[in-house]
Amino acid sequence: MRPDPVGGLFADPQTLNKYSYVRNNPVNLTDPTGHEFRHGDDMKQITLLILLLIASIHAQSRQMSSSSGSTITLCALVDHANEYSGKAVRVQTRVVSGPEFSILRDDSCPPKENPASGKHDVVLATFDQDHFEFKSPLNKKLTKLLKRNEQAEITAVGNFIDPGKDIGHQLCCRYEFRIRELINVKAAGSGRP
Repeated sequence: MRPDPVGGLFADPQTLNKYSYVRNNPVNLTDPTGHEFRHGDDMKQITLLILLLIASIHAQSRQMSSSSGSTITLCALVDHANEYSGKAVRVQTRVVSGPEFSILRDDSCPPKENPASGKHDVVLATFDQDHFEFKSPLNKKLTKLLKRNEQAEITAVGNFIDPGKDIGHQLCCRYEFRIRELINVKAAGSGRP
């Protein structure tokens, strides 16, 4: 292996390594003469089309999850658990943080006692590990509010889950709402229930 006799350009640092071939990008570039690299036109066009298609699909998906569908209350979600179970929904509710877990709450309809278990139908708030953007400004705001022992009013898109049994820490909760995306976050008062 010999160093490139042409050298590189300071404006393009990838060309400064005299032992690299076509800017370390042999999939998209070629250098048939050994003196200058060029784009493989077919591969470049295909790559560009694929990237544009992926970006378009992602943008449509985010727009649909954020803006489509009506926003429902936690009361409606719990009252119609069979209808919403396993589905993505947009909900407006309050998040209350406890020492070991967070729940969703709506003061206009306090949790009802489940006759089968004798416990209240509480909704556990979790985050979808595969889709939630943990570094988003809205999540930072939510985290800050909950750390200050405050409740937060949120609008979020997520999956409502009815596992058919109590779940969570010490079987605290009857349902789970797995948050995929926060739409809005605001302070909602202080204190835990």
